[in-house]
Amino acid sequence: MDANISRRDFIKTTSATAAGATLMSFAPWASGMDKKRALSRVVIAKDATCVGNQAKVQTLVDNAIKLLTGVTDTPKAYEALFPAGKLTTSTTILIKYCETVSKTTDFGLIALQNGLKSMLGGFPAANIKLINTGSDASTLKFSAGGAEHIIRKVFVDNDYFINYAPCTNWGNKPALRMGLKNMITAITKTRSTFHNTNLATISSQEIFKTKQILVLTDGIQVQAVKDTNIPGYTIIASKDMVACEYQGVQLLKRASNNSFNSTNADAFLTEAAGTQFGVGTNDPAQMEVISWDPTNIFSSSGDLASYTQQIEIITSHRNTLFKFPKELGAKNLISVYTIHGRKIWEKTDFQSGAIWGHTDQHNNNVPAGVYIYQIRFNKAMARGQIVVR
Repeated sequence: MDANISRRDFIKTTSATAAGATLMSFAPWASGMDKKRALSRVVIAKDATCVGNQAKVQTLVDNAIKLLTGVTDTPKAYEALFPAGKLTTSTTILIKYCETVSKTTDFGLIALQNGLKSMLGGFPAANIKLINTGSDASTLKFSAGGAEHIIRKVFVDNDYFINYAPCTNWGNKPALRMGLKNMITAITKTRSTFHNTNLATISSQEIFKTKQILVLTDGIQVQAVKDTNIPGYTIIASKDMVACEYQGVQLLKRASNNSFNSTNADAFLTEAAGTQFGVGTNDPAQMEVISWDPTNIFSSSGDLASYTQQIEIITSHRNTLFKFPKELGAKNLISVYTIHGRKIWEKTDFQSGAIWGHTDQHNNNVPAGVYIYQIRFNKAMARGQIVVR
């Protein structure tokens, strides 16, 4: 493998399946139900230093969108969220945000708007609409749960929408405070009579399937639970709402050291993914999960310490990319160990990046689990962890 590898090259190596590249993942509402389709891509971007820092959250969200679309230029990555040839400066975009989110102070929501405004050399801010509870009803109706429901006019009138919601546990109910629950106010029926199956019913309506271009889950509220496995800020991005929700549930489990009882949530996601609704997939085997964390460093010392904020660790279901500043030179060493300390892979004399293909020294695929990497540069050293799914 070439020692000098770009993020674009990495994305190319991780986005291919036996059937070909995962371009279908970027069609609106890519479902994992059709086994012939590509994997549903989910990006989990984390940064322990982001809390209270708008600029770092902006970088976090931008990188999530770039890895989701496979486009390295930031404005073009946001443009790639939309169907080819459909985005113009006249396009209207609705951001449906959860009622627990403040549209004036939420860093993730602000970063999302900034990214959209960078499109097409300057996308009109007036064409980005924010709504949390919906507005007047339209004439578009559907029946579910023995009642007639009217879809909110804003979803009918705007060309596309983004589902933005926090990742929090709402009393262990199936309707977690994530994307699926965020859809309740997309119709006029009151939430008290519209949970569980009916949430999946809303989400399976054709207007929502064709117009939703992105699900963005903000995991900052998870950090209220103290756990060293959960960094300061997490963004989950996907085109597949159920896959995004599934990864949010896993985040809640890790944050609570698995004390979070997800029985109801798991059952609800299974229902939403089932053939009756087909909103997305809750099967991790049908997901391509890409993790990005620029601060996944346990410790560092010497000359390497000043570069730790510039080291990028990007993990997909196939590979882990180590990306370094070119100033570090070529005399580097990366080693990967099991959690029991057995060395299984190493790379030397690379310039600015290296790829571990999740294999051992005999080129056998390693089992899912947590692995420890160690970077050496002269007498400096840094360590971190990689989660292989």
